[in-house]
Amino acid sequence: SALQTWSHAKRSAHLVIDLLTLCQLCLVAAGHLSNVFFLVVGLAAVHSLVYYKGQSVTQILLPSRALDSYVHTYVIVAFSLKLVEVVSMVWQQMSVDIFLIDWERPRAAKDNTQPVSIWRTYFVANEWNEIQSERRTSLSVQLVGTVLLIKVFGLENWAVSDPDINSTITPEMLYR
Repeated sequence: SALQTWSHAKRSAHLVIDLLTLCQLCLVAAGHLSNVFFLVVGLAAVHSLVYYKGQSVTQILLPSRALDSYVHTYVIVAFSLKLVEVVSMVWQQMSVDIFLIDWERPRAAKDNTQPVSIWRTYFVANEWNEIQSERRTSLSVQLVGTVLLIKVFGLENWAVSDPDINSTITPEMLYR
């Protein structure tokens, strides 16, 4: 966080540590701390799931309510910190000024000086807008991957609370 803030302050030509630099440090630290919280909670959840589902003889049970409340608290704190980071990023992107300069000369005759058409400027601005809102994920690839994981690899019954990896839902489980 400190290195990223120092780099930002150096690029912004801040010679001393001021209030803006300290706020930037807090915002960057909030983002990194939320990433760490999500990573720790996610790895702990995956570890518990794999260990619980991998046992053939029941040695551990599902997490207690106290542990569940700790995880819930960490997720809420991580989400709040990530929200602060996202709001900061949106604010930074909103405060950027972009100037589109058309360097192309008009192709008019020398004696007839027509101004450059405004439609060319609109076209460039529209292209810039499309580049900014380009989707980076493919919905079809996401859906095919999800169906592949759930149906083909057999992960659809991993939410069942039985400590067996290859759990199949029986009628007794449905009506408990």
